[in-house]
Amino acid sequence: MRQFGDKLTCVKHWTSAEYKDLVKVWLAALAPLLKGRPDDFKFIKCVTDFILITSYHTHTETTFKYLQDALSGISSNIHLFLPYRKSHRMSKLPKIHSLLHYIECIREMGSADTSDTEISEAAHKNLIKEGYRSSNKVNYIPQMFRWESRLFHIKSRVSILLHIVESDPLSPKADICRTLLVGDSLASDKLSPGLIPRINGVMSKCNTIATLTFPEGISISEFIDALTSYLSTFQVDTSASLDLRTSGSCALWILRQKIYRANGVTVTIQQHNNPDIVVVQKAMCVEKWHGQGNRFDNILIQGDQAPQNNSWVRQQGYCPAKLLYTFRSSDRINTGEAKANGSVIWWTVHHDLLFLEDLEYLLSATPNRTHGMIMCRDAMQRV
Repeated sequence: MRQFGDKLTCVKHWTSAEYKDLVKVWLAALAPLLKGRPDDFKFIKCVTDFILITSYHTHTETTFKYLQDALSGISSNIHLFLPYRKSHRMSKLPKIHSLLHYIECIREMGSADTSDTEISEAAHKNLIKEGYRSSNKVNYIPQMFRWESRLFHIKSRVSILLHIVESDPLSPKADICRTLLVGDSLASDKLSPGLIPRINGVMSKCNTIATLTFPEGISISEFIDALTSYLSTFQVDTSASLDLRTSGSCALWILRQKIYRANGVTVTIQQHNNPDIVVVQKAMCVEKWHGQGNRFDNILIQGDQAPQNNSWVRQQGYCPAKLLYTFRSSDRINTGEAKANGSVIWWTVHHDLLFLEDLEYLLSATPNRTHGMIMCRDAMQRV
């Protein structure tokens, strides 16, 4: 028997030893409170028997019978505690349900004297911490749920691809899966130097440019001028569609085009103090961020390299810019080939476009030694 004295209420972290010591004395402590309620007392006694018997180092058919008797007592009296639960259902308690599988698990895998339920708790703590760090710390619980859901979707996808590769490594399908697995990697040897933008948060709804609501300070004429300048580079490019090649300066044609909006961009870029390491940079461009105004993050874009410059940032040709708008435009290109039935084969090409505002380096583009950030100022030129 264990005498806790006044230390019971001072325990900050319960360990298995303290739990076992408590189990040994709680029947005597609760007996006066359960006077006249024999079924409640029987339930607690059966729970106590089950906990203590499962901690045995070895088992026989006799101990299994004791466990089964304890389970029967728990099942027959657990309804007494339903009024104290909001859902009035015990089936929603995984740890209560897991008791039914102890006997078969002990038969298959050995005694449970060194096991506990903290295994699942450890994974839960890790997900909670990583999910909170990935949020913006404002209304973080829904963000954590979305983060965990996406994480498990990615892990499921990778598991399926690995299973296909391992089950039939010489098949054409396995080659495709290997390509997809390599494409998911962000290792530095898989990426070409510089910035590789990826649009994230692309919306499924397709809108015409004429119906878009632009952030404050951006006029639709500026947007059309920038888009016209981009499309003009495809006029002599035979890989673009005929419509795109002839769009040139046709603002009316641009206004009729449909695009997919996005709320940000993800880029991979070399770390400024270690070019061998590739880091991921995420930037948002949202007009109304949690109802408290806009959020237009700054990113680095690839420009002309200057090998003779003292600043590594300028040597790589990275230029700072403020991200104002992100969207995707889709184009159908005639491949010049035909199917067996004579129909034309088309390619769908996505143009991930960013509307940026140039920034200008200060202090020779030298990262601060303390926080590694680079000072910039607004240059008021949009590209």
